[in-house]
Amino acid sequence: VVDRTGRLVVRIGNPSQRNYVGVAASPVDEVLLLSSTVPGSEQRYTLVSGGFASNAEVPTLFSLDSPRFGPDGTYFVGVGAAKGQRELISVAIDDFSRTQLAVAERICAPAPSPDGTRVVFGSGSTCSRLGLVPSGGGTVLDGTPAGTTLVKDIFPGVAFSVPRSLTALGDGRAVFTANDGTGD
Repeated sequence: VVDRTGRLVVRIGNPSQRNYVGVAASPVDEVLLLSSTVPGSEQRYTLVSGGFASNAEVPTLFSLDSPRFGPDGTYFVGVGAAKGQRELISVAIDDFSRTQLAVAERICAPAPSPDGTRVVFGSGSTCSRLGLVPSGGGTVLDGTPAGTTLVKDIFPGVAFSVPRSLTALGDGRAVFTANDGTGD
């Protein structure tokens, strides 16, 4: 684990047995979520919890994409497989208990609201629908305004634009970053 300047803070695990890549850091505690893979294998990664002050690692049973911490650091959300579909789950940091928030054909770019009470995410075959669900679970609302259409497929074909950092602006709009295939 390195700090923002690149200075080594602590070593976690054995690099000859596992590769680790940091994917999310708690906004309040010294907790990291790391993607963990076995070098040279096709094994799907799992999330591992680590810290800045210790070389201990806590394996999880989760293989999730796009993990994002809630603003208070007590939970994170992520997207995983669910019997041919995708599921959005919330995971409590204290005991790694999980709550299923949504299931859909495709779920992308989940982001907890600034107050931590809701999670916004993209859904639908092109992730052009806007979903909203309470962070503790409940009814999923389709926040896509009536008449909304896909303006442009910025990365056409079988590839996916991988929208990230979906952020609610508070005025009914949201912004995000995405891959358009140009590498820029």
